[in-house]
Amino acid sequence: MADSTRSAAAYKASALQDQPRISDVIPRPSWAFGLMLLWGASVIGGLLFAYDWLEPASNPRHAIFDLTWTGSLANWFAAFLLMLVAAVAGICYSLRRQKQTDYHGHYRVWRWTAALALLASVAATTNWHVVAGWELARVTPWNVSSGSLLWWLVPAVLVLGTLCIRLVLEMRPSPAATLSMSLALVCYAVVVGFKLWQPAAVANTTSVMTNAGSLLAGHLLLLISFAWYARYIILDMQGLISHPESERSTRQAEQQPKKQRSARSEKAHPTPPTPKRRTDVDPDQPTRRTRQLVEEVEEEAERLEQQERQSQRKQRGRRRQPEPEPEEIAQQPTSQKKLTKSERKRLRKLKAQQREAA
Repeated sequence: MADSTRSAAAYKASALQDQPRISDVIPRPSWAFGLMLLWGASVIGGLLFAYDWLEPASNPRHAIFDLTWTGSLANWFAAFLLMLVAAVAGICYSLRRQKQTDYHGHYRVWRWTAALALLASVAATTNWHVVAGWELARVTPWNVSSGSLLWWLVPAVLVLGTLCIRLVLEMRPSPAATLSMSLALVCYAVVVGFKLWQPAAVANTTSVMTNAGSLLAGHLLLLISFAWYARYIILDMQGLISHPESERSTRQAEQQPKKQRSARSEKAHPTPPTPKRRTDVDPDQPTRRTRQLVEEVEEEAERLEQQERQSQRKQRGRRRQPEPEPEEIAQQPTSQKKLTKSERKRLRKLKAQQREAA
C-alpha cells in the first residue's frame, strides 16, 4: 500500500490534463504547410534523382533506390505518407463529428477514408492488390489481355473516385484544401493513364519516374489537403473563420434603405380593401336615443359629484363647528344631505347604460 502511494505521488495531479491534445498535431500557421510541401518535394526529387543517376536496375547494390521494387525507399515513403493521411483523416473524423448542424451524418466519410488509406498503405509495400487481381483473374472464366491489372484497377478507381468526389464536396468551404485535393486527383489520373496506356515514344526510365513521381506527389498533396481541412475545422470551432454568405446577406440587409424594405413588404403583403358591409368586429353606430342617454348620464354624474363635493365640504365645516341640535338637522335642506341608497343605485344604473352605449 505504501509503495503504491509513493508511486502515485511521483506524478503531478494535473499530469493527464497537461498532455497535448490530438488537435495540437495539426499545424496552425500557413507557412508550416509550405515547409511540408517543400520537404515532401525534396524527398520525392531525391528519390527520382537517385533512380536516374545510380541506375539500380543494372547495379544490384543500389536496389533500394529501384522504383519498381516493392521494398524500395520510394514505396516505403509512399506507405509512410498514406499512414499520415489515415491519421489526419482520423483527426478530421474526431473533429468533424462535433458539428451540431450535420443532421445527415456526413462526417462518416472520414472514417471510411482513414480505413481505405490504411489498406493503401499496406498495398504500397506488399502489393496485395496485385495478388488479389491475379486470383480474381484465375477463378473467373473471362480472358483479359492486361492480366490482373483491370481486376484491381477498375474497382479501385470506382471506389476511390467516388470517395474523392465526396471529399471534394466535404472540403468546399476551405479553398486551399479543395485546390490541394484537386491537384492530388490530377496526379492520380496521370498514374492511371500510364497504367492503362503508355506512349511508345516515352522511354522506360522516364515512364517509371513519371509514374512513381506522380503517385508520390498525389500522396503528398492528399496529406496536405487533409491537414489543411483539419486546420479549417479547428479555426471554425474557435470562431476565427468568417462565412462570406452570411456576412454578405447581413451587409445587404443593413445597407438596404428602410423605405425600400417597407415598400417591398407592402408589395408582398398588400392591404386588404375596406369591406362594404359592416362586420362583426366593427363597433355599433350610436343612435340618437343612445346619444341622449349618454348625455343624461354624464349630466347626472356631474350633478351627483357636485353634490358629493358639497356634502364633503359641509362635513369638514361641521367638524369645526359645534354639533347642531336634532331640530336643526331635520330643518336642513335635502340637497345638503348625503346621497341616499336609491340615488346611488340610480347612478350605477346610468353608468352601466353609458358603458353599454359606448
